[in-house]
This record gives sequence, C-alpha cells and structure tokens, in this order.
Amino acid sequence: MIYPRQCPVCNTILGHGSPSICDPCVESLPNGHIEGSHSLIEQILVPLYGITSGIGLYFFRSDNSIQRILHLIKYQNQPNHIKSLVNRSKLQLCEVLKSVDTIVPVPMHKSKIRKRGYNQARLIADEIGMVISKPVFPLLERSKKNSSQTKRNRLDRWQRVKDDFQVSSHVQNPEHILLVDDVFTTGATTAACIEKLRAQWPNLKISVCCLAITD
Repeated sequence: MIYPRQCPVCNTILGHGSPSICDPCVESLPNGHIEGSHSLIEQILVPLYGITSGIGLYFFRSDNSIQRILHLIKYQNQPNHIKSLVNRSKLQLCEVLKSVDTIVPVPMHKSKIRKRGYNQARLIADEIGMVISKPVFPLLERSKKNSSQTKRNRLDRWQRVKDDFQVSSHVQNPEHILLVDDVFTTGATTAACIEKLRAQWPNLKISVCCLAITD
C-alpha cells in the first residue's frame, strides 16, 4: 500500500512534487537568528574564536515543531525535510554568507553513518551550498565515537569532544569557511571543529550555521 505524502507538522496531504513541509507550516516555524542579532552561537563563539557570524535558522524548544522535524530527519530516515527548512531563508543566506568560499559539514563517525545511512550535517551543507552557490568539502573527520551528548552538561560535553576531530583533506588557502551542523546547544562540537581548522589555517575566517539553536 502506498500512503500519500503528508506535512510533518499539520498532516495535510501534499501534492505531487510539492515541498515536504506545506507553505503555511514552514512560515509558522520559529525563526532563529540569521542577521542583525546577537545569536547564541555568537555569544559563545565570538569571545572564544572571533567567528565572523553565527546563524541559527530556527529555534529548537522541547516538543516544538522544529524538534519533531529534526527527529524525523535524524531518526526516521526523512532527510527530505532539510530542503524546505533551508529554502525558507535562502535570500538572507545569500546576503549574509556572500564572502564564504568553502562550506564544511560537521562530521559524523563512520559507524553512525553506516547505521543512519547519512550525515544530516552534510545534507544541510549540501542544501546551503546549492542556495549560495559555494562548494562543500568534508575537510574534517570524526575519529572517535562518543555516546549521545543530549543529557550532558556544557563542561562535560566540551571535555568529551575536544579531541574527537581531525583535518582529513585540504583545499588550497581557504579564506572564509562556513561550518555547518544540525543543532547548536552548548557549542562543544562546533568549538572542537573550529580549533582543528584554525590549527591548520591560523588566519582563517569562520562562520557557523546550524539548522536550529536552543532558545
């Protein structure tokens, strides 16, 4: 039996070829920080690393629509929703990220990719790359596999992931990298990636974009 496609927010039946989230529901999702505001990402990472910008497309709250959609993306094999979430902000992304020359997804350990079938951060990076017409390079790899971080405090997270990543490939003299992940909470994973990138390219400009940030 073939079931009709439904919007994951309101369960409306979707037409053939239509986006995976209906227009009214996409427009109702809680806006995060894209430009002209001091995001949580910038509050944490500007003092530490002097990042150029920190973008969170949506606010992530317990049991809100974004949390449910992210659960579908990560655990229910529905990465098709990423396109709708990124496209909503494409005009702003093109403006804010116009100086970026390389997009780098936060890596996932190979064992998790085998289990899930994909790294959602890479898929988000690919969508952003298509929107802003910039290349995506997997410059980092995750060399250690850690258990879930969701119930750990900020200090514990930072200590556990600080040596999890390494630079795995190179591009010639990147000037401004956009580091992409799905959710920004404590900043531990993002900080660990930034430290590895800056060790390789000390003068590198780095911006960060996450699909969702905690409110």
